[in-house]
Amino acid sequence: MGGMQGFGHVRPLTAEPAFAEPWEGKAFALGLLSIRAAGANLHAFRHALERVPPGEYLGDYYDRWLHASQILLADSGILSAEQVAARAARLSGSDAAEPDPPEPHKPSMASGGPGNLRTLDTPPAFAVGDRVRTADLHTPGHTKLPAYVRRRTGTVTAVRQAEVFPDTAATFQGENPQHCYAVEFDSRELWGPDAEPFRLSIDLFEPYLELRRTAARRRHRGHRRAGLQGPAGRAHRGPAEHPGGPSRGGVHPLLVLSMAGARAAAVLV
Repeated sequence: MGGMQGFGHVRPLTAEPAFAEPWEGKAFALGLLSIRAAGANLHAFRHALERVPPGEYLGDYYDRWLHASQILLADSGILSAEQVAARAARLSGSDAAEPDPPEPHKPSMASGGPGNLRTLDTPPAFAVGDRVRTADLHTPGHTKLPAYVRRRTGTVTAVRQAEVFPDTAATFQGENPQHCYAVEFDSRELWGPDAEPFRLSIDLFEPYLELRRTAARRRHRGHRRAGLQGPAGRAHRGPAEHPGGPSRGGVHPLLVLSMAGARAAAVLV
């Protein structure tokens, strides 16, 4: 759970199948299809996951994917909560009319090419060995800066290739590619002196970082801070309620929503 305490030990990987039940594989496929159907991207899907209501978010992993798929499709006007509720009612034997479909409004964002890796003309602002401190970032949107590493000090151990910046791409504000770094933290820096001693390495984007020493040491080489919001925002500390979110309880209706019909097939083309 993203470094949060109170969720027990991480279970080690085993040789068990990727999907414990057949429905989990279908949920995984629907999640990928929803990204294409909504005209979205992987970052937007992650942002949808963050907006799954807490009760559902803390449930089954792939049930969470189904809820996120519905949110993503609703965002683009491909599927409404009323349609899902009507289908669930009919499957349970009730006589429910089919609601009028929403008006699609898929997002539009220019792409710099396939995948997320990009090339920048400006050199990286940090180098291997630099001591850096993470930003005190407050944003109501999506970010790849986890709460447990904010305002913490670590060491740059590698300079990665620049990538699309998730904080802006998730809400279709542009790719805004940024340099990326592997930053290593001492566990006690993150969780206090009583933490089990180990080193944690995490890839962080340039706008999340500043040199730990005096500001005079900072390299003035086009270090861009685009995409970050000020303290007026609210730090994301977990999934938030989503007014158009999925219904609660039971098997998620989206799983049984036929994606093989003519209308769905047309959407996915």
